[in-house]
Amino acid sequence: MTNLQSNTISPIIIRFVNLYINKFIRKFKIENLSFSSGFSLMEVLVAISLVGLMSVGSMIAYGRVRQQEELSSTVSQIAQLLNLARVRSVAGDNDSTWKVVLTSTVVFLQDDTNTTFEQYALPTGFNLDFGSITQVEFRRASGRVDVCEPGCILTVERTGSTDTHQLGILYTGVVEY
Repeated sequence: MTNLQSNTISPIIIRFVNLYINKFIRKFKIENLSFSSGFSLMEVLVAISLVGLMSVGSMIAYGRVRQQEELSSTVSQIAQLLNLARVRSVAGDNDSTWKVVLTSTVVFLQDDTNTTFEQYALPTGFNLDFGSITQVEFRRASGRVDVCEPGCILTVERTGSTDTHQLGILYTGVVEY
């Protein structure tokens, strides 16, 4: 179609629709029918306000989920180092005992000669509360932990927040988190 043809067809369609609507109004005796050509300013403002409120709520929820995931990831990394020390002690790697040395911001995996094999630095804003325990040493062959006779609890906490997560180390050397 050329522009000329499309311009002539549009008014024809509009006339047909108007005639049909007028016939419908007369047939069913509909009075005071007005057609709106859009939304009022109030309707648009309400819709924008609702979208804004929902987006703010979702951003807050997303931030909390992200913080909780970061805390869980930190706890998981520390638990992996503790489990690795236990497995290496039980397996008899280098015929030595293995230990995890704890500081408030870094966790080290060492053998009995104090050689560091792995270390994990806690992300910025996290601290490790380990009470009076400075290291968790796993016995050769059994994997038991003498320091944790009744069980030890390590707490990972976010600085300036109430977000905390605890790891439990049983006397048997099993790490629960």
